[in-house]
Amino acid sequence: MKKIGAMLIMMINLFAFNSIYIWSKEFAINNNAILSFIKSHNINVALISASKNIDCYKLYDFTKMANKNKIKVEFLIGDNSWIYPEKRDKILNKLKFLSQFNNFYIHLDVEPHTIKSLKKYRDKYLNMYLEMLKYIKDNFPKYKISISIPTFYNIKYVEKFSNYVDYIYLMAYEYKKLSQLQKRIDRYKSLKSKIVVAFNCKDFTKEKLINDVNFVKSLGYKNIAFHSFSSLKGLYEIK
Repeated sequence: MKKIGAMLIMMINLFAFNSIYIWSKEFAINNNAILSFIKSHNINVALISASKNIDCYKLYDFTKMANKNKIKVEFLIGDNSWIYPEKRDKILNKLKFLSQFNNFYIHLDVEPHTIKSLKKYRDKYLNMYLEMLKYIKDNFPKYKISISIPTFYNIKYVEKFSNYVDYIYLMAYEYKKLSQLQKRIDRYKSLKSKIVVAFNCKDFTKEKLINDVNFVKSLGYKNIAFHSFSSLKGLYEIK
C-alpha cells in the first residue's frame, strides 16, 4: 500500500505546475538570468507583466527561450476598469496587440473589489466581472485564461467564473495560522483541479514558505504560485 501511495504522489506532482509573477521592473533584467533562476526552482509557468511599457523585443525573445525550455509564458494583463462594459475596446485592443506574439495564454489581474465606488456592491461587481470573462472567452476563444482572485469571493460566482477560465489563482495572503489558510482555500475545493494557491513571498522566510507549500500540497492543491520574482529571489539570497 505504501508503494501505491508513493506512486500516486509522484503522478500528482508530475502533472502539477509552479508559477511565478514577474512584474515589469523585475522583467528588466537579463532574460537568461530570469530563466536560470526559475528553472533552478522548478518553476514552469511565468506570468509576465505585459504592460504598455514592456520591451516587445525582449518579451518576444523571452517567450521563445521559455518555450524551448518547456516553460509556459502567460501574459499578465488587466485594469480594474475592464469590468465596465464601456471598456471592452480596451480589452479588444490589448488582446489584438498580444496576438502578434503567437502565444495565446493570458492571466487577468483585475480586482474590482478595490474600486471605491463598488466596494459596497459585491454582487454587482462580481456579475460585471463574470460578464467581462464571458466577453473575452466568446470573442477570443483561442486564448487560454487564468485569473487572480482574493479568497473572499463568493463560491457561487467563482464556480461561474470557472466556466470561462482554465485556472483560478487564489491570493492566499496574510494569514497567521495554517488552519486559517486551509479554511480560506477549502471554500473553493469543489474547483480543486483548477485552483492555484498563490503565496506572497515577502511574508515568509525560506523555511516557512517551503513548509506552507508542502502543507497546501498535502491537502491536494497541487498547483502553486509565487508572488513575485524579486521576493522569491530575495529569500534565496539571504545568507
